[in-house]
Parts: sequence; C-alpha cells; structure tokens
Amino acid sequence: DKELQTLTLMEQRVKVLEKHKEHQKEEYDYLWEKYEAEKLEEGKDLSEIKQLVSVAVNRQYISKIMVPKTIKITEKLIKNNKKVFIICCYDEELYRLKEHFGEQAVIFNGKMNQKQKDNAVEAFNNDDNVKILIGNIAAVGVGINLNKSCNHAIFQNLDFTDAAFSQACDRIYRIGSKENAYIYLQYFKDTVYEHIENIRTSNKK
Repeated sequence: DKELQTLTLMEQRVKVLEKHKEHQKEEYDYLWEKYEAEKLEEGKDLSEIKQLVSVAVNRQYISKIMVPKTIKITEKLIKNNKKVFIICCYDEELYRLKEHFGEQAVIFNGKMNQKQKDNAVEAFNNDDNVKILIGNIAAVGVGINLNKSCNHAIFQNLDFTDAAFSQACDRIYRIGSKENAYIYLQYFKDTVYEHIENIRTSNKK
C-alpha cells in the first residue's frame, strides 16, 4: 500500500545516507593515514601533536565537502544578478571554486602581488561580467572595499577568531550603508566547524 511504499523509500534513503557517511569516513581515514605516513617518512613523530594536526586535517577535509554547497548558494545568487564575496581559509578550496566559476570569478590571496590584488578588486567592483570575488581570509581582512558592488558574503570556511570574521564582513558593510549585508555561515553539526563557531562566538562575548 501507499504507506508501505513511503516507508520503503525512506528506508532506502537512510541506507544511501549511511553508505555516504561510511564513504566519507573511509576517505577521511585514508587522508589521515597518508598524511601520517608522509610525516613519518620525513622523520617526524606526530604522536604528541596528533590531536592538533587531526583538527587541521579534519578542517581541510570538511572544506572539501563544503565546496559544492558554496557553489549551489553562489549560483542561486548570481542568477538573481547579485555579486558574491566568498571567504576561504585554504588556497585549495579557493582554486577549486575559481576553476568552477572560471571568468565569472576573480581571486584574492597572499600569493598575489599588490597590482594583481588591485586588478582583482577593480574587476569585481566595476566589471559586470565578474560576479564573484574568492578571497583567503588572511588576505581580504583589511584594505579592500566591496560594499558598493556587493552585499552578499559566503564563508566557505570558518576561522577561530571573531576579529578575522568581523574584518571579512566589513569588506561588504560600512556604518551608514543603506543596503543590508547578507552573511552566509555554513558548518556541519557535530564537527570541528561547529566547534570553531562556538569558540568564535564565545570569544566575541
């Protein structure tokens, strides 16, 4: 009957989700074992700093999973003719997003010289074909003003300090601005991202 069919579909979906989680866990374990093996080859013992290093590896792994979600939000915004400022913590995720969006996006990170950075901001602010600026949080916190062209910011990754978060938000919002600023925070429940956000907000208090 109809109820039985619905239940069967729900059970199938649960099984698919469980299988997906198992695959993610296997992938994370593989990445950690690979990292650990590389460091042991270099003669480094990770036993004393394993927890700290594990957090870093975990963050990078989750940021990899987060990229498609950031893409989905961004595409929805640019379809509505909005410009989008994406904040990353790792260059790997920054380059993956740039690869996806191509000429619609410019990047801004610490590996660029000042002229390249200025050109990126200029293009984002004034070129209608450039819809997205993807920046590393360590580089975009000060010295650039995006609020005249953009009022949507997406945090692809999170930082432990509220100062870094606030400075990034200030790129699209200034006191006295007439436009609202929309900030998108993403994190997976019961992961290091939730832990980071709890630390950030507690530091703010």
